[in-house]
Amino acid sequence: MRLHSLLLSLALCCCFAAEPPGPLALSLNSEFQPNRTEVVQMAGSSFQLSCHGNGTVHWSSTAFRVSFLKNQDSLKVMEADPRHTGTYRCSYTNQSLEHLNTWIHLYITDPADPSSVFVTPRRIPILKEGDNFLFMCLLTDPSVTNVTLQPEDRNSGLPPGMNVTFDPQKGVLIHHLRMSYKGQYHCSGWRDGQEFRSKPVDLLVLPKLHPPTLYISQVEFVRLEGELFDVTCQASNPSHFVNISWTHPHIQDVNVTATQLYDNKIFFINSTLMVLSVTQRHTGLYTCTAVNEAGVSVVRAHLRVLDHAYLRICSYLQTGDNLQDANSSCMPLEDWKTVAFNSSSSLREREHLIASVSTNTTQVHSIGSANISGYSKVEVYEGEDVTLTFVMEAYPPIRRQHWRTPTHMNNNTTVFRESFSTNGCRSKASLLLRRVRHQDRGQYSFYFSNWFFNGSQAVL
Repeated sequence: MRLHSLLLSLALCCCFAAEPPGPLALSLNSEFQPNRTEVVQMAGSSFQLSCHGNGTVHWSSTAFRVSFLKNQDSLKVMEADPRHTGTYRCSYTNQSLEHLNTWIHLYITDPADPSSVFVTPRRIPILKEGDNFLFMCLLTDPSVTNVTLQPEDRNSGLPPGMNVTFDPQKGVLIHHLRMSYKGQYHCSGWRDGQEFRSKPVDLLVLPKLHPPTLYISQVEFVRLEGELFDVTCQASNPSHFVNISWTHPHIQDVNVTATQLYDNKIFFINSTLMVLSVTQRHTGLYTCTAVNEAGVSVVRAHLRVLDHAYLRICSYLQTGDNLQDANSSCMPLEDWKTVAFNSSSSLREREHLIASVSTNTTQVHSIGSANISGYSKVEVYEGEDVTLTFVMEAYPPIRRQHWRTPTHMNNNTTVFRESFSTNGCRSKASLLLRRVRHQDRGQYSFYFSNWFFNGSQAVL
């Protein structure tokens, strides 16, 4: 019989031990309170909060003047003052039971001290642009209403764009801080026609930290085998806490030098990658990476290594009021050989012939003295504007270029205009002839050269 009783007792104990904890209950001065309730206490009185549950509990509070012992289930204050105002929360130490927590909000009111209607923190955290800031101007008397945030300068309103919301248990929440919000603010509320103001808070908003700013000297590079290649990546950051590095998919150790400068509260690093003599293995993407506390920034440069120089020439004709384009010829030069190219094209508008172009053979001579020449024949209607354009892609890039017009036009800048542009390996030269006349006939020559090529293209 005793054995059966012992087994039954053990079974009952196991059942009770497996039972999950229930919701926590909270009592104020030995009186149980509904969950999530508010109570007003007078300053100078004492109060005791107790937490009841099936497990280990701990307390937390938004009040400015309160301290807790670890894992205690009760809290006693012998003489309350307004800075004991706040939300008191009792929780299981097991965070998975958070849904069983309970809390009570206490207002500690002192009618004899109007300055205690609001209590505020003695320090505020470091604030950054874009953050939300909760100004804990805690209301100690719930009968005070129409609570707002006001600037200390009563003659000005809140800064443009400032969005605030008030919670009597938490304070004023300022959304998405901006640097323009810098200044002093206070909470304001009204009761029976009297205004009550909190102590001011000094709002200082620091710039939001962003990933480093990266700038690269050039994105696309072309080099001949054996030439020098160098590219510079510049990182800028508000502080010295930034690292910068270069990587290549197939080359582990790259030669990099760096210089540093701190100017106008900005830290600059110039990181230069250099290859003294490039080969085909140096072809590819070079990645510059900069890292700071806020994140990572990346820029890339691409290198193409050639085993010989190259040149491609395209001629264009624009004529008529609409300045339509006619791609009359493109002459590719892939290696040091004679290139023969013959083409013709025409541009028509409203079924009338505007222009026709024909291009003759182009000749390229030996390495070191390559001479490229050619000519095109153009027919246009008298009185129209005509633009002759040559677009060249070459490596090494074209260094010198100029137009030569018939002798009778050299002193008359009103009838023609030259223009030149260069972008890396690509260059463009145009000659605009205004309202061409019969006497403007003649040879218009375009001359160009670089270290390898020396040539001209004539338009008749």
